[in-house]
Amino acid sequence: MSSEIQLIGNYPSSRLATDQVELYLTHTGGHLAPVNFHLNGRTVSPYAISPWVDEPIADDMPNLIKVLRGDFFCFPFGVSDTLPHPHGATANNEWSPVPSEGNKLVFEIEPDDVGGKVTKEISLKDGQHAIYQKHTITGVEGSFNYGHHPIIEFPEQGGPFAIHTSPFIHGQVYPGAFEDPANGGHSSLKEGAIFTSLDQVDMADGSTTSLAQYPAREGFEDLVLFSAAPQDLAWTAVTLDGYAWISLKNPQQFPSTLFWISNGGRHYEPWNQRHLRRIGIEDVCSYFHEGVESSRANSLPHGVATTAQFSKDRPTELCHIQMVHALPEGFGTVKNVIPDSEGKGVRLVDEHGQETLAPVDCSFLGY
Repeated sequence: MSSEIQLIGNYPSSRLATDQVELYLTHTGGHLAPVNFHLNGRTVSPYAISPWVDEPIADDMPNLIKVLRGDFFCFPFGVSDTLPHPHGATANNEWSPVPSEGNKLVFEIEPDDVGGKVTKEISLKDGQHAIYQKHTITGVEGSFNYGHHPIIEFPEQGGPFAIHTSPFIHGQVYPGAFEDPANGGHSSLKEGAIFTSLDQVDMADGSTTSLAQYPAREGFEDLVLFSAAPQDLAWTAVTLDGYAWISLKNPQQFPSTLFWISNGGRHYEPWNQRHLRRIGIEDVCSYFHEGVESSRANSLPHGVATTAQFSKDRPTELCHIQMVHALPEGFGTVKNVIPDSEGKGVRLVDEHGQETLAPVDCSFLGY
């Protein structure tokens, strides 16, 4: 294990590493990337880093855009009508390191938008390819939305690659203009379209498309939300070249997931059609990407929560796991993720019923 500070993509970043995982966390905005997973003699790095990372960016751009990479914690989530930072101070402002022991990074921030304090703990376990993240929120009063915002970059070669999720009870395309052609942004999906499967989603031109295969729909940016069915463990799995990237969540804490499907649809600065083959796979308690004001309306069907209540008298811990797993030879697409009955991890199941065990401590999620 090692922990040190390096300049990565123009931003001071703390390094944390085991034999299986090497990760970097920016002090500005707390963005997690690159993350290098060492798998059976090869190294894979699925998290995206913005194509403008080494370029000068306009001073009035939020730090969120300047730093943009990997995963970051958003509190509150989205773009607010009244608060100053897109995705909150936690995704934009400076985090302060806190001394810690073991395979762990600990950082704190006192948000200038919602007050209180947020403590970020990122930990690794020897022998595992999993990243454990815990955010503890103290001294905050009221209802707020929040979420994790990992951005996965898909390979230029091969594919399309498969995306599967745990069962969901509501799926919907953002019910508004996610991008405005007058401002140089373009979307392809039908606004507000309801779907029951990723395999068949309505497009604006009257056709249908699959969100379970990617890259696809180059030249467009789209946003969809789906809310988990009642279950202990919810997940999203991306089958890539010989390995899978998986997010694991407790749906009581993160009821919904957003797919920000970013494939060159933004023509304006600093995107310039260069943000390609990426998907934000964002586990949230939020109403789409809208700010806390919209989320407080709790307007998703089936009683799906879009905010949680925070109290100055009671700390709130939000836990999340992101991991990869090397797939054995002949293994197909990850179609299901099942907790191992002996508590050793999760079993990944392909379309032929083959299984492979991915070591991870699901009890961390508190379900």
